[in-house]
Amino acid sequence: MNGNRSQRLLGRWCEGRVTVLVLSCLVAAPLAVCSWVTVARADESGQQAQRDQAPSAESKSSAEGNRGPSAVGHHHETLVRATEVIGTDLAEVDDSLGSVADLVLDLQTSQAALALCAYRDPPQDAEAMLALPITAWAFDRANAIKKPWLTDEMIRQSSPVTPPFDRFDRRLAGEQYQQFDQPPYWLAFVDRQQAKDPNFEFDTRDFKLVLFSSLKDTAVVSSENDVVGTISDLAIDPISSQIAYAVMDTAKDRAKRFAIPLGAFVATDDQRFKIELGRDEILKRPTFRESNLPKVVDRGWIEYVAVRYGREGVQNRPHQPR
Repeated sequence: MNGNRSQRLLGRWCEGRVTVLVLSCLVAAPLAVCSWVTVARADESGQQAQRDQAPSAESKSSAEGNRGPSAVGHHHETLVRATEVIGTDLAEVDDSLGSVADLVLDLQTSQAALALCAYRDPPQDAEAMLALPITAWAFDRANAIKKPWLTDEMIRQSSPVTPPFDRFDRRLAGEQYQQFDQPPYWLAFVDRQQAKDPNFEFDTRDFKLVLFSSLKDTAVVSSENDVVGTISDLAIDPISSQIAYAVMDTAKDRAKRFAIPLGAFVATDDQRFKIELGRDEILKRPTFRESNLPKVVDRGWIEYVAVRYGREGVQNRPHQPR
């Protein structure tokens, strides 16, 4: 029944968007065409100018680290640290809630799926929490503003989740989205993948999700299996729930950090992340300082992931030479 409900919800959601699009085209087609052409030409000019001005990946690698990664790739207007979101007091959002205790992550889609929220006055099970789509709030520097679609009634009627919280998979996460009448978080990811590969298959049920608390402090190793750093944080876009990049610290200089997209990591059998580059090659990449959270990932990392693996998200196997 949950699957049928999800399909009906998605159908109504898509039908509504198509209806609005058709009516808009019938009413203002000539103006829309002219506007589209104008915007497209301006966008092409702007993109060409940006390409002409953008330094190469090599020059970026040798630049001063505290300037941060280059302004290429997808630009996020707002990014928040996972460590800032956790502990955010939600009393001003809803007086029944305490604070955000943990985040449920989908490492393949590079998305923060759910926020696990503690109750101020727990229900029967004292360890129970509320699992909410992270897009339910606008997070900004550890402050939360409730989105209009999240009503107090939804919160009251939602079913709490109980330990163990590391049991989440996509099926359970999808059920939480259904509770709040929201389309599943993975739709945009699947659309992007199927646009590149019509035969792309996506597991909507059994794929295992992870907690941020278990991901934090994960060791990162080089192609020689030398430990080069640890995952200390994630930069998350609260509007789309996308994980823009992981923050890697090094023991050598903790004042400087690396912004690395999840697609650059290969998950190993011993629960570490491997970057299939030599230690020196990794450590010469651009860095940033704690007070200057980058809005984009360095072009070198974007190209590395695109050329070597061809898809976003943590890789489940090493690169296979073509």
